[in-house]
Amino acid sequence: MIYLLHSGSELIEEAINNCKYKDKIVLINPTLNSKILRGIRKAHNMTNLRTKKIWVDYLLKKQQVDNSKLDTVIVFDTPLWIDNIEYIRERFSNAKIIFWFWNIIKDKTKINKIKMNCNSIFIFDENEAKKYQIKYHPQFHWITKTSDDKIKNDIFFVGRNKGRLFILENFYEKCMQEKLTVKYHVVKDKKNDFSEVVNLKSQSMVYEEVIEEVKQSKCILDINQEGQAGLTLRALEALFLKKKLMTNNKDIANYDFYRENNIQFLDENNICIDKEFISSKFQDVDNEIIEKYTVDHWLETLIYSE
Repeated sequence: MIYLLHSGSELIEEAINNCKYKDKIVLINPTLNSKILRGIRKAHNMTNLRTKKIWVDYLLKKQQVDNSKLDTVIVFDTPLWIDNIEYIRERFSNAKIIFWFWNIIKDKTKINKIKMNCNSIFIFDENEAKKYQIKYHPQFHWITKTSDDKIKNDIFFVGRNKGRLFILENFYEKCMQEKLTVKYHVVKDKKNDFSEVVNLKSQSMVYEEVIEEVKQSKCILDINQEGQAGLTLRALEALFLKKKLMTNNKDIANYDFYRENNIQFLDENNICIDKEFISSKFQDVDNEIIEKYTVDHWLETLIYSE
């Protein structure tokens, strides 16, 4: 079996449900359904007690986790799993444990502990992989079908603020000057986040809704947060759904799916909107290339890594 201790994101569950290995995977979601249990765990995690592993035990027993030499355990970079990685190693003493960073590394102090307790460590960002001497695999996705949905927007952006609001506001104002139809769903990082240009949201968009908005847009706006060079889901949505991409991540030029007709790079200090690029036809990318970014390829790489 493959035990996947994931981040609690609906994206992970949807990705696994759309992969060919789904019958061999046990998903272990760190999210607790009970508000009371969530409150107790939050209070407990604020203490320095070593008994925090009880929450890991609770989740593993709930899924009737086995401990076989044939098992593989994939652990996502979520605080609950990171803080208890030594116990997870103890609990899965016979299994192969693989750690997956699908966010940039913010707490460098945890790296050595993760290395000591996992067979392999992977990250989605190649620069970070070189920096911390760990393995690399690009971000993954699972959408394989295009859509004939009616186009409603020229450009679509979805994501949290993450310090990107100034760029997003400037881009939005440029689009308005060019009379382009733009849809933003920017989620506040803090309750007091404010913008006179963009209507900030309090809640994230359900991912099914995100995909519908992508399908109904000509172009996706992708703004990487500072320090990130790895692919975002936005870049892969553009690839899989055959949409144009405008991004500040110039590292994408090094990827095998890069086509000048499909991807345009933004100069954050001098934003220029190319209306012809947005409306032009998407240049197809070979399926052999797209396959490298699927959830199946990601799983196979992690499972069979040495």
